[in-house]
Amino acid sequence: MGYYPRKLTPGTLQGDAGGSVDRAFVVDAISTPVVLDVDRVLSDQATSASVITTVTAFLAQPDVPRTIEIINTGTAADVPAGDITIVGTDSNNQVITEALTFTANLATKVVSTKAFKTITSIAFPIQDGAAATYDVGIGAGLGLMHVLTDEQAALVKLFDSAADAGTFTLNADVAKMLYTPAGTPDGAKILRLIYVA
Repeated sequence: MGYYPRKLTPGTLQGDAGGSVDRAFVVDAISTPVVLDVDRVLSDQATSASVITTVTAFLAQPDVPRTIEIINTGTAADVPAGDITIVGTDSNNQVITEALTFTANLATKVVSTKAFKTITSIAFPIQDGAAATYDVGIGAGLGLMHVLTDEQAALVKLFDSAADAGTFTLNADVAKMLYTPAGTPDGAKILRLIYVA
């Protein structure tokens, strides 16, 4: 039939004749994620009790696609019930948005369900008082470039050259397709995932 893999798209392999066949391929994903950092993105970010605060300049971007954590570092009584909205891109450079919901006076962290490769803006709602400040950091969940429908599609999970007992979070939305390693990332140890996509 003369098929030649000119283009790979989710679910198909295109041939010269313009037809397509079902396909699967093996992905070898290698990264060296850094240690969790509670204020890698923003540290003690000031907010306002009168206007929405939109931040577009950051201390650093996520080192690899990963979840984002936000926690109040100021006066908890000034934290309103509302959403802090993150806009950025996923592992495949597609624009994504996620609203992290805070309850009033919340003093514990809220973690995104999506993995962000980059962050372009974070919007903080009008606060109950001007003394609410926030740290924005990187979480443990690492983003994948493909959707896995079954964890058995994972052939190999290695961290620092040893078997890793980490876990996948399976989701049809690739931005929510996560792997959380059991090992502790430090920016040097290699995480290697081999899976069928």
